[in-house]
Amino acid sequence: MDLESVGQRGWKDDFLLLLTTLPVVLLFIAPLYELVIAEHYHAGDLQRAVMTGFTALKATPQYYWWALAAIYIDTFGFRRMLRTAVEAWAGKRMFGKGQG
Repeated sequence: MDLESVGQRGWKDDFLLLLTTLPVVLLFIAPLYELVIAEHYHAGDLQRAVMTGFTALKATPQYYWWALAAIYIDTFGFRRMLRTAVEAWAGKRMFGKGQG
């Protein structure tokens, strides 16, 4: 069922995936681009540029990650896997409370 759903996706889903993933990629490209523009590279500059990307990634709001996860799940057809994980989590919470 999920494979059939993925087969019916159009360019709009690909565009949405690209649009929502692009900011994450740009977090790393922008500092590296600035390093190339500077044209006077010093030892450790590359590491600092990459760490700048990871620092910005850490500061990304949680709602963005939830939205990105939802878009990936919908675009790549992982709904069945998500449904199974949620059912297992809910079952563990429901049965775990009664045993304590």
